[in-house]
Amino acid sequence: MIQHALLERQTKSQLTKEELPGTNIKIEEVKNIIEEINNQTKSNIELKGKDTEYKELSKQDLENLGITNENDTFIVNYKTGEVINKTKKITKFNKALYID
Repeated sequence: MIQHALLERQTKSQLTKEELPGTNIKIEEVKNIIEEINNQTKSNIELKGKDTEYKELSKQDLENLGITNENDTFIVNYKTGEVINKTKKITKFNKALYID
């Protein structure tokens, strides 16, 4: 659902030049989260975006995207469609909460 909203907003932004929701996040923090996820799940996730393309989405940012009733924080890349659940990171079945 979040990935769909991101891609929809990215397309709209290209037409209207409006700013995309979210706060820029340092790539080092994103890489640390991915490393943590990879270590816990024995995954080999590699980021697809450039260093300046990742944003952190708060509850308010998600609501701005039309997503309500979500309390987790996410890291996203509008250009690649990557979505990382920063709050939970992995499922109860030890799977990465990462979508590309």
